[in-house]
Amino acid sequence: MVFAVSDTGIGIAPDQLPFVFDKFWQVDAARTQSGIVMGLYIVKAFTELLGGTVSVNSTLNKGTHFVIELPTG
Repeated sequence: MVFAVSDTGIGIAPDQLPFVFDKFWQVDAARTQSGIVMGLYIVKAFTELLGGTVSVNSTLNKGTHFVIELPTG
C-alpha cells in the first residue's frame, strides 16, 4: 500500500532533507513558531513499526513530496 502527499510550497533545502524525520527538528524558517515538532518523527516511527518505509523529495520553490509504503500482507 502506498500513500503519497505533495505540496507546491517553498520546498526544503537539500542540506535540510536528512533531518526532516528527526525528533524536534524544524526548518530554520519555521523556528519563529512555538510548539513541539513531532509530526514527521511520529510518522516515520509508526511507518517503520508497521514494517514500512517513508521517503521525502523536495525542490526549492517547487514543493515537497512524501511517500509512505506499507506492506499489504
